Amino acid sequence: MTTILEEFWVFSKDHTPYVYFYKENKEEDKFYYKSINPELDILQKVNPIMESIIQGSKKKKMEYVKSGNFRYDVSQCLNNSILIIYKFPIDAKNKKITNISRIICGMIESLYTLRDFRNWGEDVNIFDKLYKKIDLYFKMSNL
Repeated sequence: MTTILEEFWVFSKDHTPYVYFYKENKEEDKFYYKSINPELDILQKVNPIMESIIQGSKKKKMEYVKSGNFRYDVSQCLNNSILIIYKFPIDAKNKKITNISRIICGMIESLYTLRDFRNWGEDVNIFDKLYKKIDLYFKMSNL
């Protein structure tokens, strides 16, 4: 059983791109990570929703945009300072999306502080801890 999560990106609330998690093989729940290319198409798709969140939306409700066969959901963590953008199939159930979003947000909040992100020196290896935790989570969820 594979997760409905296709890929996700981590940004600051001022749109600083941190890391991109993706699957090389869509049939497996093995995520990899790398730096975010600032020219990515994803920035164009989610920029309006990121702006609406920053403009004072304090709700915990997920926000999303649709594009093709996918929906891009955004959640906030670390006191609304970090935005996580998730790519799911368009027909994914809201409950599953919410669960995965909460789990990944919880992982970030347990591993990092705002200081870690403020002092980030563009070394993507800081996300190795998150990568290992996500890998373990998806391995365990497939048992």
